[in-house]
Amino acid sequence: MSKVKIALTYALCLGVCQAFAPAIAQNCALSGVPSWSESLKTVLADCDNRIVSPNGLLVLRIDATGAVQVLEQSGHKLLAQAAQGVEPPASASWSPNSDAFFINDGEGSGETSELRLYFVKDGKITELKGVQRRVASLYRRRIKCAHDALDPDVWGLRWTPDGQYVDLLVEATIHQPCGQSGSFRGMRVRARDAKVMEVLSEEATVARWSAWLPQELKIREDQSTP
Repeated sequence: MSKVKIALTYALCLGVCQAFAPAIAQNCALSGVPSWSESLKTVLADCDNRIVSPNGLLVLRIDATGAVQVLEQSGHKLLAQAAQGVEPPASASWSPNSDAFFINDGEGSGETSELRLYFVKDGKITELKGVQRRVASLYRRRIKCAHDALDPDVWGLRWTPDGQYVDLLVEATIHQPCGQSGSFRGMRVRARDAKVMEVLSEEATVARWSAWLPQELKIREDQSTP
């Protein structure tokens, strides 16, 4: 397993690795704390995870069943629930405008990640479908991987300050990877339609987005630089 994958798996598996500990309530106290950067908040399995929006008016709730909800911060009234839940361990991030959020869905293990992008409007949560597929398709074309290779994992790293774009880490899987296992690219997508606006090499990703990347990834790149 690559050092990058170890770091990502650790961050997303924090809750699962402790799932059978007696003090489950104490473990759940870690929900909502920063993951590998301040931009990402930890979502633990079997916990009532709550993340307050930047404007302080809304709360993203991912409950113990994985249901995705938005509540009023004042009184915690349920405003909306997404049609489909997620499978923590995961991480999540509100947009700066408090009108959207993304979830890195660990799909129950934390060893993979599917990017889920949601918008909050008129009392509803709407998920933008096809984000993962579009990003993975472009990655496959750039890498020119084998037909039977698995699609890469996709992690949201952060929102741009204007809330219009999301920066992503796209990494080859451990088994049947598209390209070399552990290799990655950075991508910037437009939030409203998931159009890929920019693709960065590994070196450029680390150079430009170092503050939002897992520490182990930065260490690996530093060690590989002559």
